[in-house]
Amino acid sequence: MNVTPTPTVNVTPTPAPEANITELIVTELSDQENLTTFVEAVNNSTIGEQLEENRSYAICAPTNEAFAGLGNQTLSVIMGDTALLNRFLGYHVIQGDYTVEELVQLCEDSADGQISLPTVEGSEVNVSLTEDNRLIINNVIVITQIQITNNIVVYVIDGVLVPPDIPIPTPTPTPTVNVTPTPTVNVTPTPTVNVTPTPTVNVTPTPTVNVTPTPTVNVTPTPTVNVTPTPTVNVTPTPTVTPPMPEETMELQLYEGWNFVSIPRPLAAGNDTAASVFADVETGGRPFYTHTPAGGFEPLGENETLRVLEGYWVYSTEETTVELVLSTNPVRAPALKTLSPGWNAIGHSDLVERSADETLRSVEDTWVYVVGYNADDQTYRPAIVNNQTDDQGLSPTEGYWLFVREDGRLAAVSA
Repeated sequence: MNVTPTPTVNVTPTPAPEANITELIVTELSDQENLTTFVEAVNNSTIGEQLEENRSYAICAPTNEAFAGLGNQTLSVIMGDTALLNRFLGYHVIQGDYTVEELVQLCEDSADGQISLPTVEGSEVNVSLTEDNRLIINNVIVITQIQITNNIVVYVIDGVLVPPDIPIPTPTPTPTVNVTPTPTVNVTPTPTVNVTPTPTVNVTPTPTVNVTPTPTVNVTPTPTVNVTPTPTVNVTPTPTVTPPMPEETMELQLYEGWNFVSIPRPLAAGNDTAASVFADVETGGRPFYTHTPAGGFEPLGENETLRVLEGYWVYSTEETTVELVLSTNPVRAPALKTLSPGWNAIGHSDLVERSADETLRSVEDTWVYVVGYNADDQTYRPAIVNNQTDDQGLSPTEGYWLFVREDGRLAAVSA
């Protein structure tokens, strides 16, 4: 009777709690020197709350170099915003524990050589193969794989996957008193020499030397009437006075708040400065801005000529339109813009929409992201990622942030 086993509550076998998935990932990858930024990102996030312990996952881990490609400012913003960071990391977690070899086989068996897989973020990633049979996810190469547990595998990748419909943090103009555009001295429009109508030298009918009837011995100077250079009127370069070709104009839409704009073609002389183009725009006392990776936001002098391929920030207190008078001069050199590593403010150089691949062909090996700005609601558009995002279009009169890895020169498409 005393021997009858009477199990108590305390005796009930309770399984030991399983380790948190993110803790496992951090522990297993902590000794990987090229994944320290990814480990830091996981530590800063709450992505573990979205992962179920009994599910299988393939986790894409960008290298430190891949994260560095985002730029310090962009990476800092992502790391400091938990919700944004969770979305980025969630897009790097594929549901399922496929090995690289299994994914290669699935792609080879697919009719079009590619497959789509769901992610924890909710969107899908595209998986395919390179010509030499290397696995790529959204055109980012898988370098190697690390098995964490039986149901968790990590793919080390050489790029950062950007979730669709999510803007990449980019510089935003924050005008201060110190930014007042005082450097107008450099902008003084001294090139009035080109306007002075001094080319009358070409009009002077000096070629009468050739007409002078010096052989008067043989020719009675009666026909001199006919020789008199009366047609000098026709010699006068009147074409310079000929009415200019019909103006070609287009409208630039401005919304209330900040506008990121550009000019698609060179503007006509006299209508090509910030002051002349935006003369009727109520800016609320704010200057116009350009931006360079080295100097950041810089005020634009009112008399400074607006250039093709440049992106300009213009503030308007109300919705309005600006008329752009385009140059009709058929002789002009193609526009070029020097780019530096980081975020560059650029403009679209055509009168029609063109794809990012076509527009950025001159820097196709160095650009990483293009981000547009929706001035209507004052938000950034989803990023266009080189070799990852479906080829979207760049539109006339809009400005864009272009992130490049190294120095380069952007060539205009048609301007």
